[in-house]
Amino acid sequence: MVDFLVVENLSKNFGGFAALSAVSFKLERGEILGLVGPNGAGKTTLFNIITGFLRPSGGSIHFQGRDITHLSPHEIARMGIVRTFQLNKIFLHLTVEENIRIGCYLHEKGGPRRFFFGAPSEEKEYLDEKVRKIIHLIGFEGFKKKMAEDLPYGDQKLLSIGISLGAEPTLLLLDEPFAGMNPVETGRCVSLLRRIMEQGTTLFLVDHNMRAVMGFCDRIMVLNFGKKIAEGKPAEIRENPEVITSYLGSIKVA
Repeated sequence: MVDFLVVENLSKNFGGFAALSAVSFKLERGEILGLVGPNGAGKTTLFNIITGFLRPSGGSIHFQGRDITHLSPHEIARMGIVRTFQLNKIFLHLTVEENIRIGCYLHEKGGPRRFFFGAPSEEKEYLDEKVRKIIHLIGFEGFKKKMAEDLPYGDQKLLSIGISLGAEPTLLLLDEPFAGMNPVETGRCVSLLRRIMEQGTTLFLVDHNMRAVMGFCDRIMVLNFGKKIAEGKPAEIRENPEVITSYLGSIKVA
């Protein structure tokens, strides 16, 4: 059986600074993996390398048996690895429905030009249904015609996740999905991510909301100064002395 995602000895140097040092791990299909660590630990750098936005200084990445270490972002996305960003990547002056539609068109033949200049009828019917399903999944049927700029911050975060679903990810990397959310919004986001996972998408997320990460993820990996210092189930990470010293000492985790 081919491993889903395998990262081996991944390193990234910026001049004399080692942002990542020989990081290795595996991610199984259907798993929810959390990545935590102090600011500057290398978490976003790791995401950027996996998704092709940065080239590693060393090491390799294999996805479903294929070496993707040096592929471009769009090649990696077409293979099914899609990411969200810390800042909401949405079109503020378009409606919820139009945002989702552009997310779908970006990954279809013809690209976003289809959005502005129209698509063949058969393609349009397929994309209309795809947009409808995503809007239903994120629970936005009641305000699909609402302008994105008029949504509360938490809903804008959910919309950005919905846009990423237009690429039909097999593996979805989420960069701080809970950042800036209140407890109610965080609960809604967790519920959405569970629905996405139940539809067959594997999840890999970075966040500082340890309560949400501990309660949501199957397994957690911890980085500090670019090195992996721990990996295991939430209960194991919660009790790990090195993790407590480097990261959890000042964070209350229920």
